[in-house]
Formats: sequence, structure tokens, C-alpha cells
Amino acid sequence: EIFLTGDSSINRKIINLTRIKGSKKDGPYSYDIRINSEKLTEVIAKDNLGNASIFKMTININVTLIDENQKNKEKIFSSSFLYNNSSNKFDLTKYKNNAKDDLVERLAEKIIIFLNTQ
Repeated sequence: EIFLTGDSSINRKIINLTRIKGSKKDGPYSYDIRINSEKLTEVIAKDNLGNASIFKMTININVTLIDENQKNKEKIFSSSFLYNNSSNKFDLTKYKNNAKDDLVERLAEKIIIFLNTQ
């Protein structure tokens, strides 16, 4: 069974990219999977007027595997990206969304490796 908490768009993308299926105890994953994701954005630098000029986007994904004996295996996956502020908010939003998708794809690859080695 799969339990998802946190950022729903990140969780959906992780499930799609890793092709995790729920409710199959006889499949390649014989444990429950808990995925908790979050996206953090913080100001790294400000200009001389005090306006934010550089941001850091961090995506954290906590994956916990629980087997039949209630033993947990937990791993936290994290990736960050720096970007500059822009006066064109439409282009900035597209840029941030593309960066978020790239970060999630990189983390999904690491999660697949983690699941396949368990």
C-alpha cells in the first residue's frame, strides 16, 4: 500500500515516474511505502532596495518502507536549484515549474535505485 503526504503534485509525479503500484504484496515491492514530499523556497540574496534577487528551491522527499514485520527503512532524497528573480512573472513561473519538474525527475531516478536495492 502507498501512503502519500505533502505536496500532491510532487507525489503524483513521483508515482508516475517510479511506476509504484499499491496493494501488491507479491510484486517487486513487498512492503508498504510512505512518501512525504515538500517544496521549500527561500531567499538567498536581496538587492540594495531589499527586494529578493536570488532564490533557492529545495525539494525533499522522505521515503519509508515498512515490511511485514513492521521494520522501517527510511531515506531522505533532496535536491536544490538556485534561480534569479525576474520582472516578467509569467516567464519566471514557467522557469520555476520546469526547474521543479527537473528536480523531481532526478529524485525519482534515485528513488527507483533505492527501491530496487531493497
